[in-house]
This record gives sequence, structure tokens and C-alpha cells, in this order.
Amino acid sequence: MIEALLVAAMLLLPFVASAADPTTNPGRNLAHYTHQRWSEESDAPRPVTALAQDGRGYLWVATATGVFRFDGMRFEQISAGVDLVVHGAPSALLVRRNGEVWTNFERSGRFAVYRDGRLQFMRAPRAPHRVIAMKEMRDGTVWVLTERIGVPLMRFRDGLWTSFGIDAGAPLDNPFSMVVTSDGTVWVSFTGSVGRLTPGGHRFEFVRHDRGATGRLSMDPQERIWLTERRGTYPITGPGGRGSPPPLRHAYATDAAQIRGWPIFDREGNLWIATYYDGLQRVAHPDPRGAASPAEAVAEVERFTAPDGLSSNATTQIFQDAEGNVWAATENGLDRFWPATLRSEPVLRDPAAFGDLLLQASDGSVYVGQASTVYRVRPHERPTPIFKTRIEPRTLCEAPDGAIWIGTDDREVVVWRDGRVRRLGQKVPVFDTIYDCAFDAKGDYWVTAALGGMVRFGGGRWERMREPTGDGFLPKSMVADAHGRIIVQWNDRTLSWLDGAVRHATPIPFGGYQPYDVALYPASPDTVYVAGRFGLARLHDGQFQSISARRVPSFSGVNGMVRTPAGETWLTAPGGVLRIASAQLERAFSNPGEPLAMQVFGPVDGLRSRPHSHSRHAIVRGGDGRLWIATQSGTLWLDPNDLTRSGTRPKVAVGALVADKVYRDPNNLTLPAGTSNIQIDFAVLSFSNPRAGRVRYRIEGQDPGWIDAGMRRQAFYTNLAPGTYRFRLIAANDNGVWNEQGATVDFVIPPTFMQSRWFVALCVVLALIALWLIYRLHLAQVAGRIRNRLEERLGERERIARELHDTLLQSVQGLILRFQSVANKMPAQGPARAQLETALSRADEIIAEGRNRVQDLRVADGSHDLPALLRERAVGAGFDPAIPIRIVVEGRPRRVHPLVSVELGRIAGEALFNIARHAKANNVEITVRFAARQLGVEIRDDGVGIPEDVLVRGHKPGHFGLIGMRERAERVGASFSVESSPGMGSAVTMTLPARLAFADQAPRRLFSKLFRRSKVSGHA
Repeated sequence: MIEALLVAAMLLLPFVASAADPTTNPGRNLAHYTHQRWSEESDAPRPVTALAQDGRGYLWVATATGVFRFDGMRFEQISAGVDLVVHGAPSALLVRRNGEVWTNFERSGRFAVYRDGRLQFMRAPRAPHRVIAMKEMRDGTVWVLTERIGVPLMRFRDGLWTSFGIDAGAPLDNPFSMVVTSDGTVWVSFTGSVGRLTPGGHRFEFVRHDRGATGRLSMDPQERIWLTERRGTYPITGPGGRGSPPPLRHAYATDAAQIRGWPIFDREGNLWIATYYDGLQRVAHPDPRGAASPAEAVAEVERFTAPDGLSSNATTQIFQDAEGNVWAATENGLDRFWPATLRSEPVLRDPAAFGDLLLQASDGSVYVGQASTVYRVRPHERPTPIFKTRIEPRTLCEAPDGAIWIGTDDREVVVWRDGRVRRLGQKVPVFDTIYDCAFDAKGDYWVTAALGGMVRFGGGRWERMREPTGDGFLPKSMVADAHGRIIVQWNDRTLSWLDGAVRHATPIPFGGYQPYDVALYPASPDTVYVAGRFGLARLHDGQFQSISARRVPSFSGVNGMVRTPAGETWLTAPGGVLRIASAQLERAFSNPGEPLAMQVFGPVDGLRSRPHSHSRHAIVRGGDGRLWIATQSGTLWLDPNDLTRSGTRPKVAVGALVADKVYRDPNNLTLPAGTSNIQIDFAVLSFSNPRAGRVRYRIEGQDPGWIDAGMRRQAFYTNLAPGTYRFRLIAANDNGVWNEQGATVDFVIPPTFMQSRWFVALCVVLALIALWLIYRLHLAQVAGRIRNRLEERLGERERIARELHDTLLQSVQGLILRFQSVANKMPAQGPARAQLETALSRADEIIAEGRNRVQDLRVADGSHDLPALLRERAVGAGFDPAIPIRIVVEGRPRRVHPLVSVELGRIAGEALFNIARHAKANNVEITVRFAARQLGVEIRDDGVGIPEDVLVRGHKPGHFGLIGMRERAERVGASFSVESSPGMGSAVTMTLPARLAFADQAPRRLFSKLFRRSKVSGHA
């Protein structure tokens, strides 16, 4: 960050300047400007050859090392990509009305334009020689002056370039300068002539011929054309660049042989001239008639050179910015001149060792006591000496008759009145240096001497009023109030009122500070202000109220106070000159929480050194309203009605946004996806005091409130998420004027694929698929376990059937055959044989029933056909009388697992049995639903329905039909439900997943398919 080395007001030493009355000499002297420079000590680019300011407020600087722009704190290189070895240095700058910045490189002659955040070469003819200047007209026409002899002028209009050379009447002579009036007339000076090209003209018209004059042109606010040449500076036209100037008395002696840069008029009408070897020259408001005499022609020219602080005597250009700052380009950097609020007087440069003495007299005059001279300043006049002495003055007091009593360091008192000086004849009878003085209501003269006590002079003699008593009780500051009472500060923390023989004392609330010197300011008959290191106190109606320096640090060491008719209170303190609204100050005494807004005037306002710490009245007000301030290096003055602080809102700009690269002058940006860290460079473009302005910024929606940047001109953000952002910047100048509109930058950070919604959606889909796969796997595992149990049950049933068939039934059959053999041997008509035959018939029935039971244990192949099985159950249900039983098949029929088919058939048989015995139904409908994912069976009747208490309990007491049906359904993994309404019949519903119900549905079919596909793709 570039830091200016001279921020202090470098008020200029012994200039040759007019000493005329300020009311007759409008404008200010060069001594009334503050000066600041940026040179080799501050790493400023140099040498500087051209200056311009764009609409945003940046100062553009052309140097031997490239093109830069300056915001008051940093120099930013714009031409970093230009090869200066090939193209040479930029020689001129032009800011066009459309915001473009043009420059030209002197070696290649190529024009370049800055737009859209970068400097790029134009498709334009090369300049025939080094470009001296470029000017734009209101209609957008651009005039270019080059150093080419014979082809000095180029014009750009409507995208076309035109040259004006010898064919247009240009002389074979060196061009030097160019100005353009508002009517479009182009004026060009050559070594020995001045010519003009009128609007629409094609040839030069020459108005002056003077071989070797080497003149340069300038234009004053009235558009008079002035010529600065070897004989001096004078106008050559009337206002508007037309007509003849008034008769010239004497040209201003500006020593044209030294001139190399551009003489220009500032907006106040002052002429500034950059010379090559002699620094800056300035003529304040030059008269078109010239100087009255040769001596005045020389005296009117002020100079500022390297010994005065200029960065170099080799100056090249003068430029005035939008705020009124005057800039000087030199071979060693940049210099800025700003009209100072606090102004010095050349004669007040001999400050007293213990601070200048200031006294406001009753007639409006101000008296200034310096090291060897006392000055009087009448209203609207300059200081004039009234008393010179070899002994430094120590006190100044005004007697009731208007005489000024001057106490010197050797205890002598001198009385000055109406230009006559008389000595009192009697030295002050104290043993130490006199400290302060005052006149009471009777006209007696009181003097304190601290270690020497207190004395009073009246009736032509001195009277000792207080003997010195050591360090415990010493008189110090003293002042008379509106009643003529003497108010004295004692070093034992007390304040005394002396009214004849009456003494009234009041403790001073020092607030823990040691009782050093204080300053006293009576404001009204009942109010006295006391100031010191402790802060500022007000004694009103016998009560002290204080504003502690701990609360307001700027109040520590206040040693001067003035209240103006405009309702302002001015204070001097080590931190500068303070201005506060009097009403606000009074509220602050009564209310400790009252905010206290103040303006502080310091070095940039012309305060070249701090107010003198030993001056007890370091600020006074003259009858003309000017405030006079005693500083460490002399006395200054300011006019509260002529403060040069900028009242305009400061311009702010966002210079660059740095992410993966530098985006200069950003507006709407789309940054690379995934950007999370950015740096934003911004500027407060108020050159009158760039460091005093307040800057706040925030990203809307990101920052909870405004961030105070302090002295920083950069903002850093990290871990930004993808989204749309708006960066906003506001600022206030040193005068407290805010630019609330400020500057904004909108930028978008796109998400990477992993930050995008598509990625989130993909993750959600993958998570759902994973959950679905886990769910399917779980279902497959459950189905597998159920099918395994069914297979085990089927195998067990078949084993039992085999055992019953191979053992019990075969054995019983053999036994029956043996009994039949026995029966056959018995008499046919015997009763025993008849009984035995009956028993054998019953045994055959039992054998048949046993075979049927064994057959039931063995699941037949036909059990795969569930609808057919259900038809058998319906036929065997035993409805009496018979009722219609309708079987409906929905979907494509599939083979059902045998055990599932058997269990569903038995559940259906039980349901039909219940309908036949209890429902009193007229119709029954059996629906079989074959779906891709499940098998459903519903048995619905239109009977009386099932009682509600049975539905609630799930069974009828003593009956186990519903319980058995539910248990059979659970064994095969089916859901079972019974619905019924009184008089509306009932419905029994069973539902199984496809993987359990169908014989062609393997438990791990899905995973087998996936596995097979992966194998196929793996071998492809």
C-alpha cells in the first residue's frame, strides 16, 4: 500500500507573494495550500508524464514504467501485459465521455484503449511521432497533437482518422501545445507561431508569428487563450477564444525558457505552470491586462520547488481533479496541492518558546505575541507589528481603556495604546517568571507568578496579594469574569473568585488526574469552563459537570475554547482543532450517554503542527470571524465560513475481484465452479483526504451487518458456498458526507457436480436404490426361509405318508386279509361270521379313509392349479340346498406352489364350510388374483355376516375355525383378513408375495439375474 510521506500541511516558506489586504486580493496564496507527495520513498511509479481522471474518480498516471491508476493509496498497474521495450512508454492520456481511457505508446505509435477491465490495442493508424496531448469534443471528436514536424494534428471522428499536416497549412516547425475551445476551435502553438483550426475548417489560420518564442497555450475559465513564452505569460484573445485581449501593461514574468509542461488554469482562475528546472510557478487570478508594473509582474509569480518539498524540480504536467486538488507530475513522482483550511501568515513564523500569546480585544482585533514581536491583526487585515523586544513576552492583557499590557520574561510591563508604547517603570515584584494576568472591575492589574505568588497593581503601585507558600498552594491561570471578579486556579485543585477581600473557593473535579495547568473560559456571569488534561468541565450555578478524557480522549489537554455566534464550539487540543455543535456539547455535560460528534482538523487541513501545549488560550476569535490558533511552529488562522473540506459524496469503486485470476472493474461475474475464497479490492476516491474517510462493506445475505474497513481497502471471504452474491460498498468523506448508493458487484459461484442438485438427487436415488435392494434382499431372505420351511414340511408329509403306507396301512391290510381268511372258514350262516364280516367291511372303510389321508399328505401335481383346487373345495362344501358359487380369475394364471395351494384350499374349504353352516348366503364368489408381485384370494358371500364380537375377538368361543385359518395363512407367509358388516355378508382375503406363492418364482431371482449380467459384461 502506498503511503504518502508528507501528509502534514507543508506551508511554504518565504514565497514572493502579494501582501495585499485579503478583501482586495481574492483567492489564496500558494502558502495556503497543503502539500502531499508520492515519490521514490513511497514506491510511486516515475517519472510521470501525463495525468487524467476517469468518471469513477480514479487518477490515471502515465509513466516510463507503464500506465497506472491511483486511488489515493495504491498505484495499480494497468499495462502489465504491454512490452515497453517494443512499444515504448505511454506519453499521453485521454478519458473519453463514454468512460474509455486512451493512451499512446511513443515508440510503436500504437493507440490503446482501456475497456471491460483490460488495456488493449486499437485498430487505428499509428501516430507518426510521440503524442503530446489528446482532447475530446462534446460531439465525440478526438484531436491528437503529435511532435511530428509537418504532420502535427490528427482527428478521430465517426470511426475515421484524418491527418492535418503541410497540406492543411501546418508549418515545418515543432508543435508544442494544444487547447480546444468549447466551439470546437483547435489552437496549436509551434516554436515560432500560434495557429488555429476552426470548426469545419481544413487549413490552419495563424494569429501570431514570433520566431523562437517556444510558447505554450492555456485557457482560463472564460476561455481566453493565454500564451506563456520567453517574455512571460499574457492573453492573446478575448473571452471564448474570440477577439483581441485588452491592452497589455506587463506580461507576468514566468520565465518561459524553463517551461516544459502544460500551463493550466484551475477552476478558481489561478494559473499553474510546470517548469523543467525550476519546479512549479503560480499566478493567483492573473489580470488579463497583465501586471501594473515590472516589479509586480515578478512579485505576482509564486514558486514551489524541491527545497520546499516538491518531489522534483523537473515537472511535466499540472492537472486539477474533480474535487479541486491540483496535481503536479514530476520526474520523481506525484505532488498534490489542496486548499488549506488553516492558513499561515508569513510574518508569524517566530513562535514563542512557551507558545504564542493570543488575545481577543474588545474592538475585534487579535493580538499575537511571538518570540520577539507582538502583532496586531485588525478585522479583515494582515498582522502588523506593534512592539518589538529582545525579551520574550509572557502575558497579554487588555485594560478597560483598551490599552494592551505586555508582560515580558524579565518581569517588565509595557503598555501599548494607539500606536504609542510606554513602560510601566516598575517591574513586577515577584521572584519568578510571571505566569498570567487579568484586570478586575476596578481596573486593577493582577499578575500571578506561580512560585512567585500573586500581586496587584493599582493606584500607581504594586501590592502583594499572596506570598509564595511552596508547592502546596500556588496561583497559576487567571481570568476575569463578566462581573470583573478575578478567577484563579490554584495548584491544590481549587478555583477561587477574588472580589475585593472576599475569596470563594470551589474544588475542581480532576477525576484522578494530577492538578496540572488548566485553562479558564468564562462564558456567562454564572458559567465558567475549565479545561486540562483531565478533560473539560463546566461550572454552572456553583455545580461542576465534567466530560472526562477517559470518555472523550480528544478532550485530554484542551487549552483553547471559542464559542461562535453560529452555535459552534471550537477547541484546541494535542489531537488537533475540534469543532462541536454547542447545543450538543451542553447536552453531553448533562447526559453522560449523549453521543458527541465532532470534526477534527489536522495536518491535511493545514495544521502543520499541533496546538501549543503551553498556550493557555490557544484559540481566539477576531472581529471578522476568523479563528487564530497558536501552534508549536507559529500562529495560523481559519475562517469557519470558508472551510475547504469536500462537501460532495466520495466516489467509491470496486477495482478488482481476485479468485482464480484478477477480474478488474467487475460488475456481473460468473466465477469458476467451486470457487470458495475471494479477495475484493476497492477504493474510496476522495483525494482531498483519502485516509480520513470511513468505509463499510458487506455481502448481502452473507454478512449480518456492515463491516468497517478502517484503513483497509480490501475484503476477504473464505468458504463461500455456491450461490448468487451481491457485494456492496459505501463510504463517507472526512466531512462526514456519506455515499449511501455506493458501489455493488454481483457475482455467481456455480456449483461443481458434487455440489450441484443433480449430485444430491443422484445420491438420494442411489440411497433409495440401496434401501430398495436391501429391502428386496430382506424379503428374499424371508421368502427363502418360508419356502425352506414349506419344503421341509412337504418332505416331512411325504415321509409320513410313506411310513403310513409302508407300515401301518400295509400291516393293517395284511391283518384284514388274515381275518378275512378266518371269516371264510367260518360257517356262512353263523352269527359270528356275520359280525366278523361287518367288522371287516368297517375295516375296509377305515383302510380307504387312511389311504385318502395318506394321499392328502402327498401333494398331487394337480395342486399347482389353484382355481381347480378351489372348485373341488366348492363342490365338497356341502351346501344344502345348493347355491351358486362363482369363481373369478383375474390376471394370467400361474403355477402355485403345492403347499401354498393346499393351505389356501383348506382355508377356502373352512370358509365355505362356515358359509354353508352359518351365513345363510344366496351367492358366493371366489376371486383369484394373479399379479406380478402377489397372489390374492378373496371369498365373499352375501349372507348375514359375522357378529361384531367375533370379529373383535378373532374367533367364536369354543370354535377354532377362524384361528385355524389365520394360522394356516401365517405358515405360508400370507396376510389374512376378515371383513364383515351386518346384513352385508363377509369377505375373507388372503394375499401372498409372488416369491412365496408361485412355483416359478425363485427366492433370489433378482440377484441371480444381476449376477449373470455382471458376468456377461465382465467376459464381453
